[in-house]
Amino acid sequence: MIKFLKKLFGSQDKNTEPATKSNGTKTLLETNAPSHWPQLESDSSFQAMENNIHKMMLSSLMYNSKIVKSVSEFYKVEPKTSYSTNVDLIEEPICGSSSIKQLTEDGIVFLNAAIKENDKKYAVLVFENGVNKATLNRANELLKPYGYEDLIWYSKSQPIDGVQIELPMYTFDKTCFHPIENYRSKFANYAMWWSSPGQSNFTISSECSSITKFYQAIENYEMAINGLFGVILKLHPQIDYVELPDELLVPIHGPSSEVLLLRVSKERGFNFYFPVNERMSVYRKDFLREMTSFICESMDMLKESGYKPQTTVSEPLNWWNKRMELQRKDEENKEHSLLSIFESMSQSIPINN
Repeated sequence: MIKFLKKLFGSQDKNTEPATKSNGTKTLLETNAPSHWPQLESDSSFQAMENNIHKMMLSSLMYNSKIVKSVSEFYKVEPKTSYSTNVDLIEEPICGSSSIKQLTEDGIVFLNAAIKENDKKYAVLVFENGVNKATLNRANELLKPYGYEDLIWYSKSQPIDGVQIELPMYTFDKTCFHPIENYRSKFANYAMWWSSPGQSNFTISSECSSITKFYQAIENYEMAINGLFGVILKLHPQIDYVELPDELLVPIHGPSSEVLLLRVSKERGFNFYFPVNERMSVYRKDFLREMTSFICESMDMLKESGYKPQTTVSEPLNWWNKRMELQRKDEENKEHSLLSIFESMSQSIPINN
């Protein structure tokens, strides 16, 4: 159980290095940043911190602040900085946000900052121990689908040739999700899935595969998973068996601060709804894959900790299987337009605020 709680509450990367002591020296970093961006110094005093992720967050706040200040002065506008916020959702044309947990097809990448400069968005990664070209190329590939114009890197030395070194990837935990208070929106703009060029049938999509695996993983453990989500979203104080409501809609911020809707019901279990737009098509696929992986791992740990099934027949899984039978027949018998939407949101569900 202790191992499970550490994973849930602490954002651990897969290759966390032990902290090192430092005398607080500073080093000017190399960069590919535009000329009106600032030069940055690596402050090794952060390396003395015991928790590596906390060190990264503090240093990222400093880096983000310096970059935004310099870019804002160049354009003669007031600086706008934020913490862990999607800069796409910030109205100011010049802004920056630090400590971004950016979802990608490989997992979550920790960005030191995301900078919006007029109509372009840049990712910022700081490599205090150096980096190679292959790693930067892979990072760029991962970030491009999310609308980043380019990856701006800072490093203690110029990138070198060599075999790609894997970027530290993070998995879902409690810090990736936050409930939204006083939420209002048009429900018609949210759906579980919508078709796009080259992908017109839901049942053969990767999203359908992820959702089906999710339902199968939590079969008869829905009450325990409801307790888990309750702790993550600060609805319950501790993980326990919690009965599912008849219908409840919980607005949340997911990774990268995207706005999602979590629908919970006795009949259907747990469903995630996403804003219907082209940008969110990539996010939806990556989110559902990572969420399913997180739930499968959580289920293993819950069972190891002594949690038992609370039902013998899973009503949500039965609902999903029947729904997929109907969906497959529907796809066989009808032509689908690129605007078709699967399970769009209705206004009849109460919001948890």
